[in-house]
Amino acid sequence: MDEYIRFGIISYIIKRLGDDRAYFGKVVIQKIFYFLTSHSELQLPYEFYFYHFGPYSDLLKRDLDMMQLFGLIKIKEDPQKIGYEIIRVEKKPTKECEKGAESFVQKNILDINKIITSFGSEEPADLELLATIHYVFENTKGLCDDVKTHKRIVLEKVKELKPKFLPEIINAKYDFLDQNKFLACSK
Repeated sequence: MDEYIRFGIISYIIKRLGDDRAYFGKVVIQKIFYFLTSHSELQLPYEFYFYHFGPYSDLLKRDLDMMQLFGLIKIKEDPQKIGYEIIRVEKKPTKECEKGAESFVQKNILDINKIITSFGSEEPADLELLATIHYVFENTKGLCDDVKTHKRIVLEKVKELKPKFLPEIINAKYDFLDQNKFLACSK
């Protein structure tokens, strides 16, 4: 996939996220794209590995850096000074990238809408936890056949990886993903 089409898709997602929240940064973008890549039919080239704040893509980070370099977005400290704020720049090149990605976006609008509706208004910490649960779930599928045992394994591993979250919060977020059919072998 051409980088300008990727830039157009990112710009479109930033624009859509701006409808649901006052500001957002890199964690939100990383997790939204993680769910777009892992839980939809979108053929995005982003590969994710586990990092400090959950699933992370080096190529997505590079694309954001390049978009900033080309003046398509601005990345600055967020108003609370604890992270970053990403702002889409209304310029002709931004609109040209979005136009180049238009057919891809329209073809995949249902998947995009589902992910943004499900996760677009979540706080960064909640997205970190949700994406971590999903990532652990996907990477432990083959460990057992029993759904309850698999859930226990996932919850234990997530608690180990993310000790800052209370077990009942981890369980509630797991149930949210399960009820909304984001965990592939849920019964």
